[in-house]
Amino acid sequence: MNIRLFYIGVITTFLISLGLRLYYLEHRVDLHLDEVLSIVLSEYNDYGWGKFYEDGIVLDSNTIKEKLLWNDPTISGAFRDIAKLWKNNRDRPHTNLYYSIFRLWHIGFIDNDTKSLLYRGISLNLVLFAFSFVLAICLVRNLLLLASSNSNTMQVCILVFLMMAFLNPASITNTLFMRPYMLQECLFILFLWANSMLFCLLNNCNINPTSPKDLKPRIVRMSCFLIISTSLLLLSGYFTIAFVTIIFMVCGIYTALCIKRYIYIYIYNNLVFGFKCFNISKVFCRHYSR
Repeated sequence: MNIRLFYIGVITTFLISLGLRLYYLEHRVDLHLDEVLSIVLSEYNDYGWGKFYEDGIVLDSNTIKEKLLWNDPTISGAFRDIAKLWKNNRDRPHTNLYYSIFRLWHIGFIDNDTKSLLYRGISLNLVLFAFSFVLAICLVRNLLLLASSNSNTMQVCILVFLMMAFLNPASITNTLFMRPYMLQECLFILFLWANSMLFCLLNNCNINPTSPKDLKPRIVRMSCFLIISTSLLLLSGYFTIAFVTIIFMVCGIYTALCIKRYIYIYIYNNLVFGFKCFNISKVFCRHYSR
């Protein structure tokens, strides 16, 4: 495939994916209850979460909505809310990462119009979608480099993967829903890309022992980045522990069998992962024991 046709295909796929999301966003007229909950929890607002409106005072609908949804629009107010979310996000099945990012995204914003709420909240998901799209290209490229595929096969596989990943209804729905799902989708791809990037570096170093001197520092840096991306993925939802465990087990076995010289890197990553799982389990058990 001609490289120009490949780039045209990638850009066309992105524009169609973005256009579908914008089209369905324009046709949304109401907020789902969980989306309202995202705003209330991220703003750490007491109204709507145990605090009642004052007796004997008549409030119009706009005032009620403003008291229910918004707290302090300032930067300092946002960081105070994030500190409270870190201690207790008031939503036990979910972690506080999405709510913290969502709170930062709404700094300086107070609006009760439904369309404005949708545009502001979903714009964060659109940014995550664009980031996921770029990461997906890099992920498939790394996987096919490890498989020693030729350039034509790589370009076709990248286009097919992009269409399957971002033109399906589930991905579009994730983008159009103000909940943690688009963030989780993005962090899944980031975690897999970091794994594939580390494997590409390890594979290059294993095949060519006289590789450039800067390759080993790059391996160390990518290993550290993998730890960070793993932490972010775990913070996006408790259920990701099972997925990360499977990936690390498979990658660890492959490293032990095929790249024995660098097994210590995966041993270190697994130890860090185990420590984080232990901390998460303690927090999870503490919440549910109340």
